[in-house]
Amino acid sequence: PASTPTAVLDAGGLKAGDVAGLALLNMPYAWIGVERTKDGPKLTQFDRMSGKKTALAMTAERVWLRADCDFLKETSHFSYSFDGKTFRRLGKDFPLIYQLVTFQGVRYALFAYNTSGAAGGYADFDSFSVFEPHPHGLLRPIPYGREVRFVSSGRKTGIEAGDTVKAGTPSAFKIIDMGLGRVALQSGARVISVASDGRAIMVKGAPGKSESFQWMETPTGELVLMSLRTDRYLKVNTRNGTVTADSPGPRPDGMDGVRFLWEKTNGR
Repeated sequence: PASTPTAVLDAGGLKAGDVAGLALLNMPYAWIGVERTKDGPKLTQFDRMSGKKTALAMTAERVWLRADCDFLKETSHFSYSFDGKTFRRLGKDFPLIYQLVTFQGVRYALFAYNTSGAAGGYADFDSFSVFEPHPHGLLRPIPYGREVRFVSSGRKTGIEAGDTVKAGTPSAFKIIDMGLGRVALQSGARVISVASDGRAIMVKGAPGKSESFQWMETPTGELVLMSLRTDRYLKVNTRNGTVTADSPGPRPDGMDGVRFLWEKTNGR
């Protein structure tokens, strides 16, 4: 959900008319970098959407350039540093747009070009790094072998198991590893199974395909469980108290009973 590319640029090799820096490449695009004019170098941030430039004088030839991207809020901002420690923002927030011309989102880019039509100098990028707090997607590892409770997001009720499965006081389920990020949910001697019509029921015996669920996190951190029997998501229906695996996916508002918050029964 978040990513921060950082480039270190030594602008000493730039000639008049050269521009070099770090871009969020798309249409529209934006960048932060160094422009070398006949009067000397300027640190510049350009926003193609507004057509505006924000510039200030360079106080060193070497500069750190950074773009902080929040893909949940679909916004970003640029910053710079002359010591690699203290970063200051430059320019206004820039929207992270997914455009439908080539069906692409924002890509990171290092660039250098000359605007005068003459032979330019060179840009020396000492390093480029991308910090992603959660590069593998899951904010929390799957609690294999542990007991957890599933609470519907935005509610106090969740999945209750007994002779049947229903919406109610969340029960403790042991998480059985079914491989490839898939799990079975065991309560006592029974596991949740999905019937052909999508109803969730409790059955005894070794879990198989009908008892397997793909464990997935939403971008905002809630859990969704997709049944391998129906290829649909497990849903708590608060109106009639049933649990079914017939949802095509969670709604953006999160109030359809498909998103779950889970916690281990021992609190660890």
